[in-house]
Amino acid sequence: MNARDYRFLLAERATLRRLIDQTGAGEAIVRAGFQHRLRDVEAELAAYGERATRLGSARLTFRGRPVAGDRGMTADFFSDSVGEFTKAVHYIGAGQRQTPLPPTGAVPYSEDYSLLVTGVARGSFGIRVEEEGRQAPLPGESTFVELAIEEFKSILEASVADDEQLANAVGETDPRALGQVRAFLQKVADNMAVCALEFRGHEFSFRDTGQVQRSADRLSTDNILEYDATIDGQFLGYFPHHPRAQFRIDRVGSGFLNPEIGRIITARVAPSVAGDIDINTILNRDFRINVRIRRVGAGRLRYVVTAVPQDTV
Repeated sequence: MNARDYRFLLAERATLRRLIDQTGAGEAIVRAGFQHRLRDVEAELAAYGERATRLGSARLTFRGRPVAGDRGMTADFFSDSVGEFTKAVHYIGAGQRQTPLPPTGAVPYSEDYSLLVTGVARGSFGIRVEEEGRQAPLPGESTFVELAIEEFKSILEASVADDEQLANAVGETDPRALGQVRAFLQKVADNMAVCALEFRGHEFSFRDTGQVQRSADRLSTDNILEYDATIDGQFLGYFPHHPRAQFRIDRVGSGFLNPEIGRIITARVAPSVAGDIDINTILNRDFRINVRIRRVGAGRLRYVVTAVPQDTV
């Protein structure tokens, strides 16, 4: 069953219930047919409900100075490191839904990223965490927590790869969320520890504390540079399900972007922009847009459209 099938069953159940209510007393055979089909539909929905309770979980383990084999770890390191991890998952998830996050203060959607510690993970030492289950996913879809942990794990994996892979992994991560991932890694490195994350049957593990520190450094603002800029040009295409836009750069407001003039870029569209304007209705018209630009190391530029002012060029 996929999400489309599930929604169809919900609609069919509502229709069947209405038809049963409208069936007259003299139409017993017709009523029985509707009731039989309704029982089948409700059984399928109930089976999905059981599957939906098995939500995303992850296994986070540590080894190194604060860890005593598989016996335990120091309480202060446990509370600090797990706290930084849960904040990173929350910030990444919130950034997937709202760009940009507020630079300080409360981060939205905290109730959607609650994690439960459901057990101790042996072999090194760590914990198993599971989302609290506030969001029942549709079949074939990921929950908010699963999407956030997946991005978190991708960032860890890319942090030990080359600049291009790291740029691909962090190209759309909110700056505050990225800073929180770095805070988690720095906490691990400062305590001479190493961490591993298992999610969806795949595990990533750092080799040693030095590698953890290098990854934290590569996520710093010294290596990942960000700029806000304005560019003039035309939207050439829009893919609302991602959402992504193709934009031809005709003029730029910052000198460092001069080499980009004439290029057709693919840019992520911030959720606030995607909700305010249908870009497919303004294709091939001159516009000035605001963008956030990110460069990792010597890699190529990544763009996020943060605003489309209504005054055309």
